[in-house]
Amino acid sequence: MDNIVTVGGHINASINFAMQQNYVPVIRSLVVNNNSEEALENIGLKITFEPEFAKEFTYHIGSIPAKSSAEISPVRISTNTDLLFSLTEKMVAISPLRCFKMVKISSPIRTL
Repeated sequence: MDNIVTVGGHINASINFAMQQNYVPVIRSLVVNNNSEEALENIGLKITFEPEFAKEFTYHIGSIPAKSSAEISPVRISTNTDLLFSLTEKMVAISPLRCFKMVKISSPIRTL
């Protein structure tokens, strides 16, 4: 099965304290492509950072028409200044990106 959604963009391969202080974005832009023959509705995008050099980023896309794309720019990533300042050597990090369909819950959830 082909990927229904693909994501690309302009992402810095590295970041440091000086870049953060000069407002250089970690992610300049993202493009979410709908590769299917149908429109996609209520798409969520979540980026986490391991280790947590930045806060989790979430974004809601209302609709992406069939065979079309949506661009997210600017991508406002809030970095952890203290962590970046405390680094004395290079650290490798990963930033998993998840794309998912958001579901509206019409009634409250009861706990037992």
